[in-house]
Amino acid sequence: MYKVLIVAPSLDLATNVSGVSAVTNFIIDHNRECEYVHFLQGRSDGESGVLNRVVRIWKNYRKWVNVNVNVNENYIIHYNYPLDTPSIVRDYFFMRAARRKGIPMVIHIHGGLYLFKERKPFFIKWILDRVFSWDNPFIVLSEKEREEIQRQYGTKNVTVLPNCVEIPCVNGNGNDNVNGNVNVNVNVNF
Repeated sequence: MYKVLIVAPSLDLATNVSGVSAVTNFIIDHNRECEYVHFLQGRSDGESGVLNRVVRIWKNYRKWVNVNVNVNENYIIHYNYPLDTPSIVRDYFFMRAARRKGIPMVIHIHGGLYLFKERKPFFIKWILDRVFSWDNPFIVLSEKEREEIQRQYGTKNVTVLPNCVEIPCVNGNGNDNVNGNVNVNVNVNF
């Protein structure tokens, strides 16, 4: 059984209604072949205060480095990575630390301002050029996103996992099928 350290904002949909949280919950709930450990990273809805966020990010980075020291070869990191300015800058350093330790990692792109934008500030472009040059597998939410990342960066190992919302299974009588199973199979090549 794979152990997956999954990096995402709060998974409590009562406090965080982001698409990243919804997709992460869906993956965890429907992939019983992996054991998931959640690493909280990202802003909660309604959170404010730049100084508080900077202090929290610094503490998180120190925790991240220590977590990575203790993670062995049985772990894979699933890093959720929205392409907006705060995430691009913050998460680059977290992902780079994991890569330096040689921990297998899949990078799950979740849209964002810079996914389709041609003109980017120099520092954002510099970071994204590096991230997409890594040999890690990438997951995107649509075929259009895959084509765009391959066009802009020449990235080869990109898999599509369509954005998803959970829909209850219904049997022929119109009743919820509480025993219904949802199978999600995505092959990611390391």
